[in-house]
Amino acid sequence: MSIQDEIKVLCGNGRLLKRARNAPRGPALRSLYMSTLRIDGYPSIVDKLGDTSSSTQTRERWSQAAAYLDAFIERSSITIPPNSRRAGYAFMSRLEPPPEELWDIRCFGPKPGLRIFGRFADKDVFIALTWNYRENLASDVEYAKAGDRAVRQWGMLFASYFVGNYPDDYITGAVLSTDL
Repeated sequence: MSIQDEIKVLCGNGRLLKRARNAPRGPALRSLYMSTLRIDGYPSIVDKLGDTSSSTQTRERWSQAAAYLDAFIERSSITIPPNSRRAGYAFMSRLEPPPEELWDIRCFGPKPGLRIFGRFADKDVFIALTWNYRENLASDVEYAKAGDRAVRQWGMLFASYFVGNYPDDYITGAVLSTDL
């Protein structure tokens, strides 16, 4: 079964949801799917995007996160760092160690922002798995725990993961930015 077939099955049984853009500003250049699974007591990204009962500040953070997800789908270029340890203000970054093939979408506003962790299923097909608030990721240990949650969740959905040559096999329009 191909990864696209697996994605269709997971969408059909409600474990994945394809991101429908809030306010399309252009054509969809990439696809983004979100896991609906909860892990380690964290609500899913889908839960957080739809939560209307949280504080105004939390709702604003997730409104901005939704805009970042939409930007991944339709922005013609996506900035990524040549070195994930020096990601600066890159839109996305592949996390260390590279063999895990774990990436994060780096939502900066409103400060302190949040991170959405996931993996590519294929070129231009990102599966958003888990999230965490940036203030909870102050150390390498906390980042490793967040990454572990995403890797475990991937294992609940897929048997293998996509590996490519950085960055061209992952993202059309990837821009290696050294000025981050």
